[in-house]
Amino acid sequence: MELLFEDADVLVPAKFLLDLPGVEVVSDSSRVVYYHFIFDKHEIVVSNGAYTESLFLGDIALKGMAHEAQLELAEIFPDIF
Repeated sequence: MELLFEDADVLVPAKFLLDLPGVEVVSDSSRVVYYHFIFDKHEIVVSNGAYTESLFLGDIALKGMAHEAQLELAEIFPDIF
């Protein structure tokens, strides 16, 4: 990784880990709960021992959200919008 990104530590999408032992796709999504953290800037967060990232409210993320969610975020975080 260091040769590609000039850093030994990088984040990768979870789907790229599917070939590793113990990593699987959960088909029963009723067991999955998402918690998103929003900070003043994009942050790395340790979640159950795994390094993850905060929700980055860039254009791509916002376009993928329901309009109601965008309105709620605009109300809570007016400085972002």
